[in-house]
Amino acid sequence: ADQRARALQTGCAMLAGGSFVGYSLTHARGFVGMSRRSAIVHIGMPKTGSTAIQGFLKDNRQCLNEHGCHFAKAPGIRNHAMLATYAIGEDARRGLMRRSAEVSFDWNIFESQLPFRIRKEVEDLPSSISTVIYSSEMLANGITDERRVLRLRDIMMPLFENIRIVVYLRRQDEAAVSAYTTA
Repeated sequence: ADQRARALQTGCAMLAGGSFVGYSLTHARGFVGMSRRSAIVHIGMPKTGSTAIQGFLKDNRQCLNEHGCHFAKAPGIRNHAMLATYAIGEDARRGLMRRSAEVSFDWNIFESQLPFRIRKEVEDLPSSISTVIYSSEMLANGITDERRVLRLRDIMMPLFENIRIVVYLRRQDEAAVSAYTTA
């Protein structure tokens, strides 16, 4: 139990400190959302340990819940690529249609159901959960214009009083070496 608690503290410290850039969106006045919860949205840059962070969060869901944090499941069990796909919108739809000719995928159902599923997950959380965590590398690479940022904002802002965007950065020379050695 002590080892698990130390791992949780280390993992949370990775999300809450260290070499990251954080940006916080807070409702200025008169919060009208459904809860006083906060969200951490980790937008992982390539080769910055995002997969390790996501694995840690997935493997420690119960311990996180015991400490007032919830690693979301609605947009994906380990990686919340569906959240990024939703924010990317029409461009993602066209890409999915090209790649998934053999897979049945209805964009209209996806686009209408994902916000509902995310809202339902947050609504159903016990009051002891104060922070919900989301993580996807696609959020860093795919959210490249204001329209996409607004789609992400529109799905998140009604649910949370505060949204903290977290991105880990890596020196370009180190990222290049890592990309080369794992290619």
